[in-house]
Amino acid sequence: MDSSSSMCKQAQPIVRKARKKKVKGVVDPIKQAEKKNRRLEKAIATSAAIRAELEKKKQMKKEGQLEAADEEDSADAAKKKQERDELERIKQAENKKNRLEKSIATSAAIMAELEKKKLRKLEEQKRLAEEGAAIAEKKKRRLEKAIATTAAIRAELEKKKQMKKEGQLDAAVEEDSAYAAKKKQEREELERIKQAERKKRRIEKSIATSAAIRAELEKKKLRKLEEQRRLDEEGAAIAEAVALHVLLGEDCDDSYRNTLNQETGFKPWDYTTKINLFSGGINRFFPHQRCSSYAVHDNNRTRDSNWSSVSYEPFARGWDNNNNNMGISADLFDTQAVSSLQISENTDVDAIVFNGMFRR
Repeated sequence: MDSSSSMCKQAQPIVRKARKKKVKGVVDPIKQAEKKNRRLEKAIATSAAIRAELEKKKQMKKEGQLEAADEEDSADAAKKKQERDELERIKQAENKKNRLEKSIATSAAIMAELEKKKLRKLEEQKRLAEEGAAIAEKKKRRLEKAIATTAAIRAELEKKKQMKKEGQLDAAVEEDSAYAAKKKQEREELERIKQAERKKRRIEKSIATSAAIRAELEKKKLRKLEEQRRLDEEGAAIAEAVALHVLLGEDCDDSYRNTLNQETGFKPWDYTTKINLFSGGINRFFPHQRCSSYAVHDNNRTRDSNWSSVSYEPFARGWDNNNNNMGISADLFDTQAVSSLQISENTDVDAIVFNGMFRR
């Protein structure tokens, strides 16, 4: 309140000077207008005297006294001219008077407007002073409230000090620590929940990805099974063709007359004789019996195709030492050839060619 009153006191001289300046700017035109008005009244009185003189001369002329006046016609002409000029000046003075009256009315309106502005300014100053007083009051209340709060805090601190002195502060400290631990636990729980949600989203994404991968693998597996079935069908067709060809080549009943690598007959098992075997493709093999010791089987993964000389002495000795002495027949040989066909995915067709043929 003191600051607002001091500000008003400092502003009063400035307001007075401005007011005097504005009033002077309005009063000076009014004074000039009054001077012009007085001059105009003098001119009007002069013109009235001139008109009275003219009326008098007219009356004298009517009464026969115009002869002397005729002599003064030249003077009268000059005087008339002067009178006309005077009348012109009178008209101009009247016009000036009208303009002056208008200016006086305008200045009065301006003065009224200035008075209104002055009143509004005074009201604004009053309002600002009231607002300043209200703000000062609010600041005062806030300050009092802060002082009361600080007093309460000080009292609380004094109370805690007293409790500490009396040994009663341990429970309060434990409560504060428990509250802090509870808050920390809640924050950790929220963090774990957020992490669990993030893990859940990642797991859902991985499940969707794995499902897509499984679907793709199922498609590949189906294609692979179809390819395997096709290859099995082709292998079965090839085996059937080989068996049919061998069966059609049988032309005698003697199962012990086998001719290999020559056109004439020879002993069933000539231990020193070898046969020529051509193997091509990936799996090279030789037809075999159930006993694996008698089989000549080469499973090397190679794409080379070559002729090789294979001794069948182990076959012969094995069969000669057998009590049954079943021998080897073309039918059994053909069956073992068909059963030894190996068909696998993405493999070339294996081929076996003997340099000779079976005879019975």
